[in-house]
Amino acid sequence: MNSNIPDKVVCVIEESGKPLEGLLIIADFNTIKKNNYSILIGPTNKNGTAMKTKKEILASAKEEKNLFFMDYVELENNFSGTIDFTILRKASLLNLLKAYKAFNKYVSYPKDLDKIVSKTIENISNISFNKIKMKCFAKNCKINILDDKTLLNNNIHESSLKCPFKIGDKVKIRENSILLDSCFTRKLNNIEKPFIIKGKKGNFLIFENSNVHYNWKEFVLDE
Repeated sequence: MNSNIPDKVVCVIEESGKPLEGLLIIADFNTIKKNNYSILIGPTNKNGTAMKTKKEILASAKEEKNLFFMDYVELENNFSGTIDFTILRKASLLNLLKAYKAFNKYVSYPKDLDKIVSKTIENISNISFNKIKMKCFAKNCKINILDDKTLLNNNIHESSLKCPFKIGDKVKIRENSILLDSCFTRKLNNIEKPFIIKGKKGNFLIFENSNVHYNWKEFVLDE
């Protein structure tokens, strides 16, 4: 276990040696158990650089844990020492907009994030991603640079994946579940639509009007 979060993480993005401005990056802080923390970095400045300080990283992680308390452990003492960095492309940026609209009342997103994302989508329309190079720096950490296709298998909210439960089903926590609230039961209706998000450590069931999400494998039909 590595309990030392770096003092800062820095990303530099170039296309054919030219700095790229206005791009957003996800830094996925790997943890030794439960879900990793996906921290948004950017947009890059005119020098192609974006940075996040330790204070900002921990503040973002705390908000994420408070929002989805069952899915995370405290970051600082459970950080594995590995960070995966990914430049967001259009599909992930659109998903980020969905998450912003759903959770901006509960999470301190960057100011005017919706405008930033829209501008980023515009910026990447003329970018050749096979010519892009990103360098990332985080002291004493193992760094992986991932393609955005990999990110879709991580902790980005993705509502298009098929849910194993249909509207009208009543679900309950299965026997011997890791979830503590064994009395949990709810009916899925047209107001509270269920859908799946795919996480790096499993698929999760989220209720549209709920602030928490659950591993759907912990549930069964309540017949």
